[in-house]
Amino acid sequence: MLPSRTAQPSASATGPAVAPTRPSIAVSTPQRAAPSAVVVSVTTTTVTPTSAATASIDSGSTSSGWIVAGVVLVLALAIGIPLVARHRRQQRWQDWQQQAKEAVVAGRSTEHLLPISPNDIDDLGEWEDIGHQVEQVARRLDAVADSAPNAAGNAAAHDVAKALRELSFTLEYGRTVQGGERPMADLVGIEVAVHDRRDDLEVALADLDELSGDPVH
Repeated sequence: MLPSRTAQPSASATGPAVAPTRPSIAVSTPQRAAPSAVVVSVTTTTVTPTSAATASIDSGSTSSGWIVAGVVLVLALAIGIPLVARHRRQQRWQDWQQQAKEAVVAGRSTEHLLPISPNDIDDLGEWEDIGHQVEQVARRLDAVADSAPNAAGNAAAHDVAKALRELSFTLEYGRTVQGGERPMADLVGIEVAVHDRRDDLEVALADLDELSGDPVH
């Protein structure tokens, strides 16, 4: 015969019954964080030209500057050179005109010393002095001719020197032959020649005098 299970004492036998307890679960409610201020940071970026870009700009500026300077220089030369040349030409002409005027005065003074006719030469010493003065003035006129800035001035001054010498020479020739036995026609011819040479001198002096007062040619 099988042994019987020992009966478990009932709760009522040992004391009041205790109700089983459930474990409690703590539920936490998440707390919402207060909204914080949003800070927006704006960063300004400065673009610095690279050295290559700067060099390119500088090179372009330098090239433009040289071109402008070159154009200005060419214009200055194109305008300045003719003006300088004209100024120098004017100055040279004015200087020569002053010399020519003085030579004209000297030529007229010497002409007045020359006698009208060979018959008027009676003082040989005085006549020789006049001859020396004629040659001095003629050489002065030659120098004025050589320094003339153009062909017109050169020719005008040389014409006066030539006419002055020819008048003096014709008078001297008439003086040497008047004491001899010469045909009247020769003597008259000498007088006419003296008159013609004096007219030539007057014309040459007038031409040089007019040229010495003309504007720049």
